[in-house]
Amino acid sequence: DACTNMATCVQTISVVDSAPPSITCPTNITVQCGGDTSPAAAGMATASDNCGNVTITFNDSEPAACGKVITRTWTATDACGNTAMCAQTVTVVDATPPRLMVFYPQNHASLQTDGFRFFLIAPTNVSYVIERSTNLTDWTEFQTLQLITNQTLIGDSGASSVPWRFYRARRVQ
Repeated sequence: DACTNMATCVQTISVVDSAPPSITCPTNITVQCGGDTSPAAAGMATASDNCGNVTITFNDSEPAACGKVITRTWTATDACGNTAMCAQTVTVVDATPPRLMVFYPQNHASLQTDGFRFFLIAPTNVSYVIERSTNLTDWTEFQTLQLITNQTLIGDSGASSVPWRFYRARRVQ
């Protein structure tokens, strides 16, 4: 005032952020077996907040494998600990039939002793039944296997006793 008297007061202003961030999930996607299911390939969630930076994390419901549906849950967390979540579906399908690559013997004599050898090339961690036939109508199971790598060598020494033999591979459900 005019007499140099003073009064002081303190005001405390608290900023409280109780609003969650805004999050947008990438679109649902279908990936071929063996394909990249990572967020870099399947899409990243985006988020924003009215009060600063946002951290985005994700959690998958299960590991990627042929025939599986992964629910990827995205979580956005702001600096005050508020969260928002959304879900993305990543479907892993096996739309490519397995391939058999046959190695024919160089001459008939080696067919008589060694039979056929061939590679099965297909997605890993899937079980396959190898069947054989002499007439393409009547098929019998020859071998059941699960691929650990994307290809495996299969031999059929019994082929030497049959003039013509056909092979096919089918996925075990």
